[in-house]
Amino acid sequence: MPGKLDPSNHSLPQQPFHPCILQEATRFSSTKLASNPYLCKLGGRQILGHAGQPVHNLMMVTDEMDPLQLLKSTLDWGHIVPTAPDTLGKAYRLLT
Repeated sequence: MPGKLDPSNHSLPQQPFHPCILQEATRFSSTKLASNPYLCKLGGRQILGHAGQPVHNLMMVTDEMDPLQLLKSTLDWGHIVPTAPDTLGKAYRLLT
């Protein structure tokens, strides 16, 4: 899954890495190149994950500094990236 400093576009969704970028790793069948965010089923449950950019962005524009609380809030709000597209690119540039 690409993150904030990886060779990918800075706005979400980020596409999975091309296999040529991770040639050694992609030789193994256990390697799964995933987008960011990534949705999958695991043990009969749907799992949605991201590399953390939305939480870091929320920390920059709110008074809440607990990343876990902000992640929980995105679930309560039903919105994975509540500040995008207005501030996500700006936050990416400030964090790098």
